[in-house]
Amino acid sequence: MLGFGGLNWNLFFRLHSDTPIKTAAFAYAHEHLQMAGYKLLGRTAKRACDTEIEDLCVRLVKEQQAMANRVASAFDSVVQTTLAA
Repeated sequence: MLGFGGLNWNLFFRLHSDTPIKTAAFAYAHEHLQMAGYKLLGRTAKRACDTEIEDLCVRLVKEQQAMANRVASAFDSVVQTTLAA
């Protein structure tokens, strides 16, 4: 059954080629997923009184937010590039 599901996804991705918009949206979403993970880990560290890991997670969330902002700032040019193609 899993093999059949894999074939379906393979067909789906072959029919939907990568575009600059899709790549930018994926990168943006990925940064936010990483932020969510670091936030959860930071909360767990706080409950465990592990300030070193908590501080690390705070710093990593800020870095991920900065990267997400960089990706978002490129959205307009990515749209223009895609429309021009």
